[in-house]
Order: sequence, then C-alpha cells, then structure tokens
Amino acid sequence: MLDGIKMALEACFRHLHIEGDNQLIIQVVQGSLRISLGIHMLVQDIISVLPCFSTITTQRVHREGNLAADWMAKLGCLIRLIATFFISPSPEFSSIIRNDYQGRTLEKRDA
Repeated sequence: MLDGIKMALEACFRHLHIEGDNQLIIQVVQGSLRISLGIHMLVQDIISVLPCFSTITTQRVHREGNLAADWMAKLGCLIRLIATFFISPSPEFSSIIRNDYQGRTLEKRDA
C-alpha cells in the first residue's frame, strides 16, 4: 500500500482512492483501529504521506471481487528482483482482466 501511495504522489495525483482486501489495514488507515507494534512504523509511514492528497477515500474489497489485484499481489510476493512488465500480459491475467471488465466475479468463500 505504501509503495502505491508513494507512486500516486510522485505522479502528482491529488485524489486518492485506496482499495484493499485486508480489513484491518483499511481500518488503520481510516483511523478507526489502533495498530499493533509489529507494523507500527509501516503504518506511520503510510499515514504521514496521506495529508499530501486533497481527498482520500478507502474501501474494503473482498479479494474475490478483485481478482486482478489479487493476482498481481501474489505475483509481487513471488518476485524478489526488480520486475519488468511486458506489453502483453500472461493469458491467465488477460482472462482475469476480461472477466473483471465484464462484471464476472467469484462469490466470497467462507473461511
């Protein structure tokens, strides 16, 4: 989240809309939940950048409702080096984007 917020700031965006599937992090950014010591510094870094934006909205989105972001997050966790993104996405990602565009989502699975 911090990297995405910093990129939005560097691109001179003034209005920020944060979506995430981690309800705890969304609540921390909204200021409705206190943070644990384990992520205190990271959350403080996020919160310190937020005043640079004119407007900020947050929304929790179940990962089943945004498969493209979930797919990219999983890929990002696997990559340990600087990644190069190609013009043509993988067939799996293309299918996810196409389904998302057409409004097809998975139903939320109960844990």
